[in-house]
Amino acid sequence: MLKNTFIHIPGIGPKTEQRFWDSGIHNWNDFTPNCPIRLPQSKMDIITSYLEKSKQNRKFSNPNYFSDLLPANQHWRFFPEFRESRIFIKDFVFVIKSLHDFVWRTYNVKASCFAPGAASG
Repeated sequence: MLKNTFIHIPGIGPKTEQRFWDSGIHNWNDFTPNCPIRLPQSKMDIITSYLEKSKQNRKFSNPNYFSDLLPANQHWRFFPEFRESRIFIKDFVFVIKSLHDFVWRTYNVKASCFAPGAASG
């Protein structure tokens, strides 16, 4: 999953990523100087540099690199690679605590509406 994404590279969004896939560039190793996509050389150099860094950070199990670069709604892309990492435990606890706080506040607001002597609306 992670090796198939390019949107962690600055300047690459979902549309460009789709163009890559449509052109046969399905993963990081498919991106070469001879690939069918035509981009300015400066952009090709940036992409190549980020892909090299991505390969190294994946190899050395550094999910923070991808967490910092991927939009939050795309973090699912690196879960399979780093599921044993602490970052997910920390994020999971945060999500559970946030959900608990939300449910607790919602319940308390609703409960106070039905409390004896509460004004009806």
